[in-house]
Amino acid sequence: MIKHFFYSLYENKIVNFSVSFLTTLGLFLSLQPNQGDSPKIGFNTLIFNHNKCYHIHHWVYMISSTLIICSVVFLSEGSFRPTIMTAVGCLIGGSFSDLMYSDAFNFEECNTTQYKLIVN
Repeated sequence: MIKHFFYSLYENKIVNFSVSFLTTLGLFLSLQPNQGDSPKIGFNTLIFNHNKCYHIHHWVYMISSTLIICSVVFLSEGSFRPTIMTAVGCLIGGSFSDLMYSDAFNFEECNTTQYKLIVN
């Protein structure tokens, strides 16, 4: 009975997406650093060009990955299986947590002194 209940929740794609979205969003919000601080868990994605450094926020590659996954499913005329919905929910939940920062759409130069060890 209980096993059947959890299996039916797993097969319900909306529930599957919602649970993975909310879990990932909560996890990211609880672990992400305050604005301006470096992460204690995870990493910063940086692109270096000569003596300039650009910070790429994690929402950019998470949304890109989501679009690629959804495009492949649509183009292959496949269906959104529960595992795909879990992956999409996790990626979108992680993306939304990054949008809490005021500089989420700022791709200007980052502070090179903060990353001096990497640049030199």
